[in-house]
Amino acid sequence: MSGKENLTKIEFINQNVYHVRSTYVEVDGYPYLLELVVQITEETHMDHFNAINDTYGHPVGDLALKQAAKAIKNCVKRTDSVVRFGGDEIFVVFGDIPFHMLQEKLEEIRSCVDKAVIPDYPQLKLSISIGGVYGPGQVSDLMEAADRLLFQVKREKAGLKIKEKMNERL
Repeated sequence: MSGKENLTKIEFINQNVYHVRSTYVEVDGYPYLLELVVQITEETHMDHFNAINDTYGHPVGDLALKQAAKAIKNCVKRTDSVVRFGGDEIFVVFGDIPFHMLQEKLEEIRSCVDKAVIPDYPQLKLSISIGGVYGPGQVSDLMEAADRLLFQVKREKAGLKIKEKMNERL
């Protein structure tokens, strides 16, 4: 099931659905997909989204996620898609971006999220980890590859990694 969800005002895809409409992912027959996972950090380097919910409550966690989604959406073109996959997972699908410009664009997105403010909670800072896959492939394979890369990024605390070809091993 997909559609616009109320909290972040961006498209939402149920976690059990591994098919994304082709209008979201295909450019000249090639799907492009990046996965971003929003992480919320406090000055004390709290780095798990669940910790925000546990410490400040779900309404504050929802507000943080909403602000991050808004920052991401404001940082991409109208032809790009920002899709919430569930929890704190957000996919960004670029309609048309050459590979050589991707790193710069992703750093811009990270900067937009870093600057986002959570009203009434100035001690909370937003940050994102990004695992990106660029190139042709089945949507479900791209999503899975982006997800694996994202967890690698989080383990290594690398912030951002991009994989250009689907046949490259992670």
